[in-house]
Amino acid sequence: MKRFIPILFLVAAVSLASCQKELAGDALYDGMGRIEIALAAGDGVFITEETKAGDSDPSIEDVVFTISGTTAQGAQVVGQPLDIVQRETTACCYFMAGTYTITAVYAPSDAEEGIGALCYSGTSEEFMVDVAGNTGAIPILMEPSNSRVNIVFDSSLKEFYSSVSVGFTSPRSVSFSSSDVGSDGRLTVYLPSGAAGVYGITATRLSGSGSADIGITGLRLPALKDGEQPLLLEAGKEYIIKVKFAPGGIAVFLDGDSAPVYTSEETWDGLFS
Repeated sequence: MKRFIPILFLVAAVSLASCQKELAGDALYDGMGRIEIALAAGDGVFITEETKAGDSDPSIEDVVFTISGTTAQGAQVVGQPLDIVQRETTACCYFMAGTYTITAVYAPSDAEEGIGALCYSGTSEEFMVDVAGNTGAIPILMEPSNSRVNIVFDSSLKEFYSSVSVGFTSPRSVSFSSSDVGSDGRLTVYLPSGAAGVYGITATRLSGSGSADIGITGLRLPALKDGEQPLLLEAGKEYIIKVKFAPGGIAVFLDGDSAPVYTSEETWDGLFS
């Protein structure tokens, strides 16, 4: 079952009549057919009560549309930006007759190359444009296009260390500091999918705690287990990393695993339990 975004969902009779009333007869678009696009968001890992906080559904105002296909005269069109002339509950535009698909991409201003915020994308099914009429609403299902990583530090961080930093070297180079960690000890990171995540964690000792500065690098996400081929970050998937500290020690767990994927000590049982 798909969850439709109310602000984007087509209210068929009303939006269709509005688009036709305002745009029909415009001389700039003589010889072109009118296209109407309706966006919807599908159910996904990100769309839950626990993980929804801080994310926003894609607004039609911020979506970039491109069109690909073949014109009625046989010319190829590849990734041509669409000139959207109206954006309300649906997006309206005009294009030459032919058979096409439309791709929609939503990337917030604070998301650069899939880092920093949740991004969406989607592609329509193939449809035909006829200069003599209206295509009707072309639905595009928008799904998350990047991956989310939640790194959860337990209370032992503040007990033994004054600050922590996390740095990713793959799929992009990006770093985060203690100021990016929420009051619940959670650091939320968005990363491009289709590559392995490689990261490191560094913690600075708290004066008088008896601990020492620690640092680890080269950790992989998803974790690579013995005999497995390298795994890649999947679009729309959430990864949870849990981190525990001890004086001079650190253990990193993946959600659902009882044993750490990394520990700075030869044995972790007891020290990090």
